[in-house]
Amino acid sequence: MFGCLLESVELINNEKVLRKVSNLSTQDTINKQKLTTGVRMSATESWSYINGKWYLKRDGKIYTGWYKNNEGWHYFQKNGQMVTNWQFINGKWYYFNGRGIITTGWYKNNEGWHYFNQEGHMQTGWQVINEKQYLFSSRGIITTGWYENSEGWHYFNQEGHMLKGYVDVNGNTYIFKNNGVITTGWYFANDGVRFFNNQGHMYKGWSTINNKTYLFQNNGIMVTGWWKTNLGTHYFNNQGHMTSGWAQLGNVWYLFEDGVMHTGWFKNEEGWHYFDSQGHMLVGSQFINGIQCEFNERGILTTNLGWHVSNGSKQLYNVGGQVVKNYNGEVGRKLVIDVSAHQAIIDWDRVKNYGVDGVILRASYGYANDNSQVDAQLARNVRELERLQIPYGVYHFSYARTIEDGIGEAKYLFQTLRSVNAKPKLGIYYDLEYTSYVGDKSSQFYEELLKKFMGQADQELKSFGSYSLGVYANQNYFENKLTGSTFDKYKRWIANYGYNDGMAYSLSYRKPYMMWQYTSAGYIPGINTAVDQNVMFE
Repeated sequence: MFGCLLESVELINNEKVLRKVSNLSTQDTINKQKLTTGVRMSATESWSYINGKWYLKRDGKIYTGWYKNNEGWHYFQKNGQMVTNWQFINGKWYYFNGRGIITTGWYKNNEGWHYFNQEGHMQTGWQVINEKQYLFSSRGIITTGWYENSEGWHYFNQEGHMLKGYVDVNGNTYIFKNNGVITTGWYFANDGVRFFNNQGHMYKGWSTINNKTYLFQNNGIMVTGWWKTNLGTHYFNNQGHMTSGWAQLGNVWYLFEDGVMHTGWFKNEEGWHYFDSQGHMLVGSQFINGIQCEFNERGILTTNLGWHVSNGSKQLYNVGGQVVKNYNGEVGRKLVIDVSAHQAIIDWDRVKNYGVDGVILRASYGYANDNSQVDAQLARNVRELERLQIPYGVYHFSYARTIEDGIGEAKYLFQTLRSVNAKPKLGIYYDLEYTSYVGDKSSQFYEELLKKFMGQADQELKSFGSYSLGVYANQNYFENKLTGSTFDKYKRWIANYGYNDGMAYSLSYRKPYMMWQYTSAGYIPGINTAVDQNVMFE
């Protein structure tokens, strides 16, 4: 203990005293004398352990104050006792271990980590240790986590290091300045511009700042110029503001709807406009999908397009400005939409005010022993259309895999129609399309299936009411699968979308048809999704 020491025990005032003598130089001498009570040692320095306290005698006198040996520094009070534990000496805190040696460097107790310099002074306040910045409380404990002072917020990691630069803390990215204070507001760097909110969080992704929309990359850099997202193409000006509405960039006009660059046809109060695949609004004479169109200098189509009322008569004009007619030369005069549960809850009052002339509702699909194959919105849609007196028809989507399934599907359809008290004045249609469930069937299969379905439907109509029957399919199916003579007995409702941009183009089918589904990308106020639009001929 305390270096290389010699020990003795002597009896003083009838008490055994352990006496330790420090290592002496070669010039010192040690005189040993045998005593009746033990061995007495004489030396320049000697240690004594009395009543649980250590003392040091030097040249025969009790030592006080600071003392250093090869183990380190010790301190002796005025009464000569060597101190241990925490001590406040001359305005400084020290910590002495159980051997009385002052602590230097890092020390941890149940309060946390402390640091003592080479002189053993406990550190408080701001300190730089091994090029790391720390903050110690008045009790000498290192700060960890968030800390705020008059300069702002700082962050100290679990080791007490004050952080600087780019740092991720609990899922948020911060920039700490050289003084450790978080960055807030706009931050300009060589690689770009970033924004940090009042909590110092770096913005990423879509953000609204002072009523302006911005987009920040994953590294926080503000986007400028053209940018593509899963929503579409956007444009951000030099200040990072997302462009919305009409915008002239250079000599070209664009339209941004909710910030997304528009392509294709667009109608406003002035008329029809067309934006190409790069978002450029077209002017002058242009070919669109092979059809020549004329636009004035404001980008407005100079010929009719879509639905127009002329001389009190409603007509549909195709992209070429021609009135749409069917194979028999009949003019398309009724706008009919077809809907299902896919369109969810529809505001039928708005639909009627828009000028829709009729609706075809999905009633059911396949068949089952319960109502699991009934369209989820059928009952509500029927009630609303009856209330508003909008004419409607219905269709059944076929999942028939055998010819006999045609009977089951017809029974299920009419059972469904009776359950909602439907009155399908625009007809009842059998929807025949390819599905992976059904697989590829022959034209003969569809001929026999139709006979079964329509035969059962005729029986049902005797008690249900007098309504027309028809078949729905796309043009390819009508030309290659639904070719039997039985199909000539029923109304054809044919689908061909052309470029499917919401506009009617032309239909090359060379048999009679009473309705053409010309797009699945239609827009009708009151319906929150794209909707099929049809023209019904008279």
